[in-house]
Amino acid sequence: MSNKYSMSEKNSQYRFDSMDLAVYIWKKKIPLLIITFIAGIISIIASLMITPRFKSSVVMFPAIQASISKSLLMNEYQWNFQDVGEEEQVEMVLQILKSDKIRDKIIGRYNLMEHYGISPEEAHPLYKLHFYYKGNFTFKRTEYNSIVITVMDADAQMAADMANEIASLVDTTIWEMKLSRAEKAYEYIQMEYDSVTRVVTDLNACIHSFNKKGIINYDRQIERLTEAYGKAILDRNDAAKRDIEKEIYILTEYSSEFIQCWERYIDELERLNDTRSQLIQIKAEMEHQVPGIFIVDKAFKADKKAYPKKSIIVVISTLSAFILALLGFLFFDNFLKRIREAA
Repeated sequence: MSNKYSMSEKNSQYRFDSMDLAVYIWKKKIPLLIITFIAGIISIIASLMITPRFKSSVVMFPAIQASISKSLLMNEYQWNFQDVGEEEQVEMVLQILKSDKIRDKIIGRYNLMEHYGISPEEAHPLYKLHFYYKGNFTFKRTEYNSIVITVMDADAQMAADMANEIASLVDTTIWEMKLSRAEKAYEYIQMEYDSVTRVVTDLNACIHSFNKKGIINYDRQIERLTEAYGKAILDRNDAAKRDIEKEIYILTEYSSEFIQCWERYIDELERLNDTRSQLIQIKAEMEHQVPGIFIVDKAFKADKKAYPKKSIIVVISTLSAFILALLGFLFFDNFLKRIREAA
């Protein structure tokens, strides 16, 4: 019975407290309305003073970083240069987007220090510049492995231009990275090609010297001479036998040197062809720039500001002022009540 009475008393107290709060608000309605109204006016003025900013975005997919020359020149190569990149390529492009190289190029080309109103003479100008840049430029990966470049700026056209420029710089940076490696590789392969060419030329001269001595194709010549020698024996042709023996002697005298020279010539010739193919592939990489990204949506000039949302600012500021004023009155009245009770 006591438990039921206790619960009933608590519920009654709760209802009394809720009603008491409503009554308290009603009693304080004049100062609360004044404070709320003033807060609303201030928030409206503040929202009007905030410089509006416009948003422009570029949506793109990174391309797979495959060898273009191999994709085009070698049928057995498994990669297609038109394939969309996967997680590894997405992370690489994000890293490029966040690099100092991209940031500094955009800052320089659009003179962002002056655009943001930062004086080089003030304290920590670069820190402020980079802080503003980080706040106005965002790069995010989507669930579909695409990348969204978002730029916020007070100038709508400038926001669109900078977003498109960054996408272009990503492509240029990927190309410059590839070109730098390709140039080094081309330089090395060219040296290798020149070296093999000299070796092939020397071996060709060696073979030509044996050709002058009558050695053209050792295996076929020795086979034919052997057949002719056997026929001369059967025919009992001593003169033919002596002539054939001389030719066989010449062949056997230079056989090991000729075979060694010929086999090495064949190996080096194959090596020369492989090196030439590598040169063609690397040259194709150097001379033909293929986009490293696929642009899905280009940035365009926004005709409506993205920030600030004045209505949201006014509502939140006004409501916050009302709640803080109410809590302040409650605290102050309760504090005075405690002082009186203590006295």
